Amino acid sequence: MKIELVTNLKRQATKILADVEDYEFMHNRLSILEGIARGEIAILDNRIYNQAEARKKMGKWLT
Repeated sequence: MKIELVTNLKRQATKILADVEDYEFMHNRLSILEGIARGEIAILDNRIYNQAEARKKMGKWLT
């Protein structure tokens, strides 16, 4: 009886851990898709920079 209980608890814990991994994967994927959507909207609004302008704006992060 105790062995069955422990086995069932281990199975449930494994399922919960798998669910957490799936959640984190989907959360990361959603963040990427949101970033892409923001970029597409910026292009439509003509909020774009050429390479030189982008380097100038990103200067402190690129050094």
